[in-house]
Amino acid sequence: MRQIFSAGGFDLWEANANDLCFDPRFHLALYDAVLAAICNTSTTKYSRVKAKVEGLGMTAWRIKRLLSAPSAKVGKASVSITVNANTFVPVAVPIYRALCKEGITPLVVTYETPANRDVEKELGSQGIPFSPIESFIDEATAGNTATAWSALQNAWALLKRDKEFTGNFELSGRSFWNEAEPAFDYFFETRKRARETLEFYAAFENALKKTGCRKVIVFDDATANGKACVQAARNAGGRSFVMQHGVLTTPEISAGSSADEFMVFGEADKRFLLKAGVKNVVVVGNPKYDRLKELTQEQCKKKLGLQGRVLLHTTQPLGAGYESARRAIVEAGKRLGATVVFKLHPLDNPADYEEFKKAGAKILQQVDVFEAITASDVLITINSSTAVDAVAAGKPVIITNFGNWEEFWPGGKILLRARNPGELYELLAGMPKQNDSERRKFVREYAYKLDGKSAERVAKRVLRHQQY
Repeated sequence: MRQIFSAGGFDLWEANANDLCFDPRFHLALYDAVLAAICNTSTTKYSRVKAKVEGLGMTAWRIKRLLSAPSAKVGKASVSITVNANTFVPVAVPIYRALCKEGITPLVVTYETPANRDVEKELGSQGIPFSPIESFIDEATAGNTATAWSALQNAWALLKRDKEFTGNFELSGRSFWNEAEPAFDYFFETRKRARETLEFYAAFENALKKTGCRKVIVFDDATANGKACVQAARNAGGRSFVMQHGVLTTPEISAGSSADEFMVFGEADKRFLLKAGVKNVVVVGNPKYDRLKELTQEQCKKKLGLQGRVLLHTTQPLGAGYESARRAIVEAGKRLGATVVFKLHPLDNPADYEEFKKAGAKILQQVDVFEAITASDVLITINSSTAVDAVAAGKPVIITNFGNWEEFWPGGKILLRARNPGELYELLAGMPKQNDSERRKFVREYAYKLDGKSAERVAKRVLRHQQY
């Protein structure tokens, strides 16, 4: 490694992606080094700036959550489930219920962010009791936070407008401030995330101490908060489990898993993790699929107000460049006299789909994705994990790839490919059907078994470690 920065008593070195993304102490050191360099540019002038930002705490979002969060009314619990994204809820709910059937009432800890504001709404709609992480923040953890984030932002805005400060970024008569500013912006944003991670860690430790939890289930330990949960469990002498919640796509991120056990949907997912260097990988199936047998197409169509042949497109927040595929889906639906439904990803903005709504597509967001899939006759997507969901539900699937985008799913007979609008129309006009033999192979690879017992396997797997 090579040295990349030295200031304020910190000597920082080039680090790999996991260090940069997931080590809060590294973030704090890096930020403090940058801040020291800024403040030491002119000791007198910038001393007030340093004073403003020292003791930076939570963002305004977290402060508001802290003030509004109810006190945690929880008793003893041997298992905790952390849900910090609404995409985790469909996997978390059946696991919660399976643990309850085993005589264990888990502690469900929620962590909402501006990007994931509906976690608690989703859990509440399922009748799942939860405790916001803010309810475990004690006075010491929450101290000195009222003006923290606004003070930092104001200080940084002041510095960026200051010619004396920006004029320091010159080398051989050439200013490189335009290149430096984005890096400094990143460091200031990083400081916020790092502080929140440390606060989350302290609060989660408080939750484990208060309830006596020694087994922790998370749905992603590639994030800073997920890693904080794993570390808190380890420090408490407990055991941590990661339960897969979606598509595994990045070996470098998965390789950073530090949990005691990683539970996955299918055999393909296990091979993926083992190749990435993850140990203790166990195939349990997908808990989301345990309820598939309860749903019927007629029932779901009636609930969603759909009629006739339904072409379902499950979207993803992929940005610009994918509109051609979506326009082709709407046009094919018109030609075939079918109902076109766009089920939006939880992170999608409905305003981005006004064009397709005006063209006749029905836009759904806050609906059960499995009810939407069951109501449909065919699913069309790009790279969504709903491709597997649809196969599990017995629906034909078409992958639209009009721009040679990276595909997550393997080729084969079970997932049909459309490379242009003409191919898409021909596939839909041909009324695609699933091949039963290929479907069984695919399910084994990506969902293990459709026996309605995946959540039960998770619960038994977690509870069998009686020494904790």
